[in-house]
Amino acid sequence: MGKNKKILVENINYSPSFLEPFWENGFCELCLDLGHLMLGQEKVIDLVKQYLDVTQEIHLHGVEGYREHLSLSVLPTNLVHKWLKYLLKTSFKGVINLEVFSPRDLEESMDIVLEAFSPAARGVKRV
Repeated sequence: MGKNKKILVENINYSPSFLEPFWENGFCELCLDLGHLMLGQEKVIDLVKQYLDVTQEIHLHGVEGYREHLSLSVLPTNLVHKWLKYLLKTSFKGVINLEVFSPRDLEESMDIVLEAFSPAARGVKRV
């Protein structure tokens, strides 16, 4: 692959620890899906901190029971803000993908993200 090309692997119904051999061997980097961590009853902020150095993309979405890819509004707002503010504080340079599948869920999720980033989001225009 070219210099700027990357392969990302995503944690799907398992802990990211199962993927460690892949990035330790230089094969790929991580797409960390926070919703999948919640489904696996993992401690999200602990794993974000642990894997931030190899994370190039974060999938962020709400989870309710076993339903996923929902609006962030189904989660405690203070929890989502805690995750986002940590990413801001650490100057995360990767992609945050709001992985929701309806315009309403996207709009609600964007409001929560912009609220968390409020000082940093000044000047961001909503269309």
